[in-house]
Amino acid sequence: TVDLAGRYDDYTVVGHSAVPEASLHYEPIDDRFTLRASVGRSFGAPELAQLFGPPISGPIPPFLYQGYYGNTASSAGFTGFGGPNPALQPFHANTWSTGFVLAPRGVKGLDFSFDFFEATVKGTIGYLNQVAIVQGVESLGPASPFSQYVHVGSPSGPGVTGPGQLSTVNPTTIFVAVPLINLTSQADKGFDATIDYAVTTESAGRFKLSSTVTVWNSYLLQEIPTENYYQYAGTASGGGSSSQGTIPRWRTYTTLDWKYGGLDAVVGHTYIPSVVDLGPGGSAASAPAHVGDYQQFDVIVDYDLGNAGVLKWMGKPELRLGVNNVFSRLPPVAANAFPATNADIGDYNGPIGRFFFVEAKYRY
Repeated sequence: TVDLAGRYDDYTVVGHSAVPEASLHYEPIDDRFTLRASVGRSFGAPELAQLFGPPISGPIPPFLYQGYYGNTASSAGFTGFGGPNPALQPFHANTWSTGFVLAPRGVKGLDFSFDFFEATVKGTIGYLNQVAIVQGVESLGPASPFSQYVHVGSPSGPGVTGPGQLSTVNPTTIFVAVPLINLTSQADKGFDATIDYAVTTESAGRFKLSSTVTVWNSYLLQEIPTENYYQYAGTASGGGSSSQGTIPRWRTYTTLDWKYGGLDAVVGHTYIPSVVDLGPGGSAASAPAHVGDYQQFDVIVDYDLGNAGVLKWMGKPELRLGVNNVFSRLPPVAANAFPATNADIGDYNGPIGRFFFVEAKYRY
């Protein structure tokens, strides 16, 4: 089968866009082997506040940068300013994927799927990296592509006249424009693979093993058109406008599920290999630092009391018990990328360690 779709948007301020999509589902032999593919284009208009919201101004959060004369300097005292931009344009993205699903006749209960994906995004809206602006102007002076964003004396004052000026003048006289612009381009590609194997027995119920691996062949990001693309696959980054969190080269999630009568028990395992800490990443990246691997076990036991014939007079009660992060593993340290927490608590399931939970449901 072939499915075709499309969408047309027309905006008063930012113009119009046509967004096509197409997908293919083909079974060359029977439903045990399926080929599939999809291609599409997406479009995102700027938000109203990004176009016409209030301006912002205030002290720049202090950070260290390398002085032109070999010293280490601080941005403490610098003032940042910026705000909405009526000239913003929509971002556009192109995506495609292709893969297959296989359930071989010779092995009952076995299913395997594989999908390759690729996506490119142009013109994502965001703020320029303050660290990159300051470091570029300190090192290159007027020759820096960021020199237009640094002013001396006032937000409309003159620019710098040479390298090394930011680290040698009164920091309260430095004003850094941080514009909201269409700046980021991104190109990702990789693949997902999943294997499922289920066995049903008369005496012990049903067992199912599932495992999924996601691999990033490439995760490229270009913060502004004048910069190079930077590779983020296999890295951790935080605190910068182009930071991407933790993007491992690959990761897996595996579960073993046992169902017997009203009982359903699941053991889950997450594995994330080691990555490299790049601090803010991009042009402002710090020296690479090793970040260890991570694994986590979770256990959930679900008991359908109604299906098991227990408390039938109550309707359909269900009880769930679970433990997340059974062995209380903490996220690996990535102090340069995440100085406030010393680790990426978002991509590694939080900082709290072992977590018990109880859930009760009643259906009628």
